[in-house]
Amino acid sequence: MNFKQEGIDKKWLELFEKLSIVGKPRTSSIGELNEFESRTKVILPQEFKSFCQVFGSVVFKNSQTFIDCPRDDSRDYHEEKMDWRSASLVGLEEGEENHDFLNSSYFFGAGDNHSMLCWDLRTYKASDRSYDIHIYNDIDNKKYRHGRSFFDFIIDICIEVRVPEGVLIGCLHPDDRENMFRCY
Repeated sequence: MNFKQEGIDKKWLELFEKLSIVGKPRTSSIGELNEFESRTKVILPQEFKSFCQVFGSVVFKNSQTFIDCPRDDSRDYHEEKMDWRSASLVGLEEGEENHDFLNSSYFFGAGDNHSMLCWDLRTYKASDRSYDIHIYNDIDNKKYRHGRSFFDFIIDICIEVRVPEGVLIGCLHPDDRENMFRCY
């Protein structure tokens, strides 16, 4: 693949080369990502921007997780997705656990078993240009904080499926796993 974009961390290119791909990647341009930030007022983490420029929107086979990258051809969908930050959509009333968290989150992906992958927008730090990353399950209203590195999240959760006990996320039996992703 020919990657000429500036600002893409080499680790994403190396990871891309190690994985099997089904489909042709439909990546996001830096212009599309910047326009999304301008329109939504959500600062995308730098690692996520690099991911979107290398991989685009994908489903990782091992974890059955979908990562969604903004593109011009998915603009309506992404504007609608901004409304998903409402706790009322999962039936939470003000004052209930995770109400404020959900109202302050942006969902960048999903997994099986009602798992939503999100950033807590209240936790942005300019020093690492990122947010706290969470897996939230709307069935039991539980959240798990993974950390702040999107690269580590992709490796740990999406590829190697190192999910703590009690976190509901779909995944394949270890015998059926392979390092593969499908492009969307």
